[in-house]
Amino acid sequence: MTEVEVFHVVSAGFWILQIAVPAGFFGVSRWPRSLVTRGAVTIISVWVMTVIYVDEVYNPAGVAFGIAEGMNSPLTKYDNNKVASTLFGGWIYPMSSVVAILIIRVAGHKSVVRSK
Repeated sequence: MTEVEVFHVVSAGFWILQIAVPAGFFGVSRWPRSLVTRGAVTIISVWVMTVIYVDEVYNPAGVAFGIAEGMNSPLTKYDNNKVASTLFGGWIYPMSSVVAILIIRVAGHKSVVRSK
């Protein structure tokens, strides 16, 4: 794979980690029993995983992509500023996934109750 292809895969992995992993964990897991605690654990754990992913995978792949594409100073685009923005806002997409699963569960529960 070329650096460009690797970066596209890594970028897709970033969004999968942000959206699909929390939805899967929150929707399938039965631990902890409390939905609020499960949601908080899901959001915080995915947030930490995303920060580590950006620092260890996304930024190096971005630098390699920038060098392969001939960008002027690719280190300025893929540096610790991306980690800082993920640290500050990396909880938003996992929280959105958790809320979406809660809405789906509540809507499904209400339709079951109405049909009885």
